Amino acid sequence: WFYNRSIILRRFAGTFPGTALADMGKEHLDLFFSSPPVSGFSPKSRNHHRASLRQFFAWAVRKEYMARDHRLEEADAMRPERVN
Repeated sequence: WFYNRSIILRRFAGTFPGTALADMGKEHLDLFFSSPPVSGFSPKSRNHHRASLRQFFAWAVRKEYMARDHRLEEADAMRPERVN
């Protein structure tokens, strides 16, 4: 579990090198989910990515790295996909 989360978060951080968490916007999440390799993953895998990012955002808010009203989870890319 921890290993998988760390891979996902490193992939996310690697997509936006040099970008501070506080400077992230919804467009960053849309770009992340539309970029390879994430766009080629199954809907279930992309939903796992979304869950990891939600958990990370909650942690960042608790540690005051992000504002409580960041609204990143409202990005179109953060809507769960239907899995067959």
